[in-house]
Amino acid sequence: MHDALSIVWQLILLSTMSYGWGRCMVFVFARNTPLSVSEDIVCFLAGFAAWILFLQNLVYLDVIVSLSAPLALAIAAIGIGFSVNSWRSRGVNGRRGGLSLAVKEFCRGHWWFAVLAIVVGVQGSALFKLGSSHYYGNGHQDQVNYVQLSQFLLEKRYSTTLTDIRAQPWLIKGIDTKRERITQSVANAAIASLSGTDSQC
Repeated sequence: MHDALSIVWQLILLSTMSYGWGRCMVFVFARNTPLSVSEDIVCFLAGFAAWILFLQNLVYLDVIVSLSAPLALAIAAIGIGFSVNSWRSRGVNGRRGGLSLAVKEFCRGHWWFAVLAIVVGVQGSALFKLGSSHYYGNGHQDQVNYVQLSQFLLEKRYSTTLTDIRAQPWLIKGIDTKRERITQSVANAAIASLSGTDSQC
């Protein structure tokens, strides 16, 4: 059960980061205008891309992900704050109303969150059943590479070289693959950092 709760917590963090960053972008570029459902989905996806790109650029600037992920979460919290403030002031159908009316309107217009949860639940049923310790990194080469690179980015600077690793041989793969595609490993490292787990969980 502990693994399932950890996975749910990571999905909540991932969704919060993505939606919060998307709402920040809406505030900057569209001055917090109301969004349709399709625009909200685009907002979520754009936010997902934005926070990963932000963290990836910080990695290239030699900032380890365990230090930059809380900053990204703080920016997401600001975006969520913009969103809540917008719902609170707008109320339902343009009337000023309490937060409870705005939450009801949000739930009515955001049915896609429920669809997303169902799809993740069905697709991830094996992960929930087996637990992350038995599901990830069981010898599949890409999974091993991504997990090792993610843990490397979580703990070490991008500029780390082979001479810096000393008695940590697991770092060799991270150093070897850090110049290839790292985006998925940056996302994995950030969620691991914020959820208090390692990159395998």
